[in-house]
Amino acid sequence: MSKTALIALSIAAVVAIASWVLFLPGFFYVHDFLHAARIAEMARGLTDFHLPVRWSEAFGYGYGMPLFLFYAPLPFFVGALSWLSGVSIITSVKMIFLLSTIMAALGSYQVARKITGVMPALVAMAAFTLAPYRGVNLVVRGAVSESWAIATYPWILLGILLIMRRERWGVAILVSALTTLLLSHNISTLLFIPLTILIIALWMIWKKYKGEVKELISTGTQFLLSYTLSIGLAAFYIFPAFLEKHFTVVEQTILDGYFEYSLHFVSLRQFVTENWGYGGSTFGPADDMSFFLGYGQIFGLIVLCISAGVYFWKQGLRAVFGSIFEWLSKEKHFFVSIFLCLTLVTLFMAQYKSAFLWNVLPLLEYIQFPWRWLGATSIFLALSLAVGLELLQERKKRFFSLVILLIIAVTSWRYFVPDQQLSATDEFYFTDQVRISEELSPVLPDYISTAFSQPDKDISQYQSLAFDDDQLTPVGSLVHSSVDLKTYQLELATAAMVVAPIAYFPGWSATIDAGEQVELVVDDNGLIGAYLPAGSHTLTFAFNHTPIRQISDIITLISVILSIWLLVKASRRRGNWVSR
Repeated sequence: MSKTALIALSIAAVVAIASWVLFLPGFFYVHDFLHAARIAEMARGLTDFHLPVRWSEAFGYGYGMPLFLFYAPLPFFVGALSWLSGVSIITSVKMIFLLSTIMAALGSYQVARKITGVMPALVAMAAFTLAPYRGVNLVVRGAVSESWAIATYPWILLGILLIMRRERWGVAILVSALTTLLLSHNISTLLFIPLTILIIALWMIWKKYKGEVKELISTGTQFLLSYTLSIGLAAFYIFPAFLEKHFTVVEQTILDGYFEYSLHFVSLRQFVTENWGYGGSTFGPADDMSFFLGYGQIFGLIVLCISAGVYFWKQGLRAVFGSIFEWLSKEKHFFVSIFLCLTLVTLFMAQYKSAFLWNVLPLLEYIQFPWRWLGATSIFLALSLAVGLELLQERKKRFFSLVILLIIAVTSWRYFVPDQQLSATDEFYFTDQVRISEELSPVLPDYISTAFSQPDKDISQYQSLAFDDDQLTPVGSLVHSSVDLKTYQLELATAAMVVAPIAYFPGWSATIDAGEQVELVVDDNGLIGAYLPAGSHTLTFAFNHTPIRQISDIITLISVILSIWLLVKASRRRGNWVSR
């Protein structure tokens, strides 16, 4: 068997261990079981050419809410394309989970292989792909968005490394990975991007210390271009999500009560004890879910620390500091130091001793659960192991690589076993709009408008308008319905205010007859309506752009055009996106 075939087989085996449950019939119970509903709502928006998809009709108790204006859309966009192509909804959900594992495995191998040999790179791939926290996200939490975000981490680091070395396609990979992160999970973006900027800053200081400053300006320009272009490509989502969140109840639902970050710190012993479970996170060390680092990962970390200790001991105590500076002058030594330090930093941020930072850095509270730092820990620990193994003598490197791979493979399969396989998947995974509005709206109320208060009488069932009185009497008929456009034909004996079963949110507008703009009004329940004169009228409500959304969409369009131009330019000269 060729070396390439052996590598491919090893990666496929690890992916199979992490994903075998996705190939069983049906699905399994997880904490977040709304994936099918999100995919269905995204698909309805795409079918109605509501682009970019922002409004959901079914959520918000059937009165609608701007779900994808705030909930990162990319994984569900991919799932919606699958469902619209004829694939079943359950298979579509499985597919987006499987894609995250494949991305994680390929990315972690590629970035490690740029620094190490084959065996250490396979260790990094297995340690990251089979990290217990990834198992928690799959079979316990069902956190598809976070799974996608974590899968981008190694690709982001790969793009950074390629730019540092001035190799081809570094900017292209970094932009693609950063954009995927930005469109997959807001919280992971907030968590991981500062770490990447820290890596770049330390690398530049290291290069300057070595006297290699000639190419720093060019390299810095590539990093600036990559981050700016990524933000531009994701602008249609990230800017409205940040600047319009105050129109929703999101901060009341994700920052208080159970989601208060101080309730979810991890104790040190939880990192090294398995304590596997399928419940939730609670205050103190008695959580019903695991924050274990993994047996193979811990063993590899011990080997790494002993090897480093032996090396510096041999240098003699008086020469330790000098030995450290000399040791750090080599690239592999620099990277293993950075990855190991970031492993410790992310572990520190997950446990209660970092509370003083959470209390003074306001954006940290949006992470909600400090243990989310374990996603970053998983990739930095995996890369620490790989580069540390690469520094060993050849025989020791081969031996310990095989031992760590074996430990990970034998012990990690249990972290990808679900609690219970569902006999009837439609109990949780369904696409019917009525069921979504009735059963799932209370589960996901985060993005309901602050103006909305569910009426005493449910008028979302009517395919019509209603008078704004105590009876909410239906009037008129619905002649056109799409996610972002509702047109009614009605006959009024007297002038009256009429109300639609649509929750108010900035962007809704009203026109009558030949497109004449009329003032949009909001009733006491937060539903949209308009005052109309007596007579026969055609009334249309449309969900349009606000200035923020319009500017953001333009930025994205410009960024797409610029990206295409840079790709064409790069392909013609077979180089990077900017001059090498």
